[in-house]
Amino acid sequence: EGNEKIYIVYPGTVTTRRKRYNNFLRLARIYPEVEFILLGQIMEDEEGETIIEKIESEDLKNVRYFLNYIDSQLYKDYLKKASALFSEIVIDYRNAGIEEKYGESKDSGISYLMLEYLVPCFLNSDFNNLQGLEVATILFDNFTQLQTSFDSFIRSETMQNDMKKALEINRER
Repeated sequence: EGNEKIYIVYPGTVTTRRKRYNNFLRLARIYPEVEFILLGQIMEDEEGETIIEKIESEDLKNVRYFLNYIDSQLYKDYLKKASALFSEIVIDYRNAGIEEKYGESKDSGISYLMLEYLVPCFLNSDFNNLQGLEVATILFDNFTQLQTSFDSFIRSETMQNDMKKALEINRER
């Protein structure tokens, strides 16, 4: 049992039109010993305010968020120390009347971050990740499933390291 701090990083602009945050914040509530980072500027709109209110009202001291644009060095530093990435993407996303499907006509960028920083990722199961990344992708359909997987992940350094190694092997291909 290592005493390394666990960092769960949710990268990208914080917007509820394209992503969901409830499960991320629920995990933060249950695991106060884990650092949860919303690594993207929170949009200054109703949705953004709702997320901030939730974090503040529930006094989630283990959730870090940013109101301004994040300096690229800081962004990279957080990705480097991430134990895992988290992303819950709204798959059918309408943008200016054009329907986009994440994992099909639209890519979220999460797959590239996994490979670049060799970090496993928790992802909603209806998201089509890039081929070869399933070795380090922890899929979930619902919160119970997410919590069970999350619990195993944070308690097992072996699992964390094996996933990183698998990504490294994939990256070299």
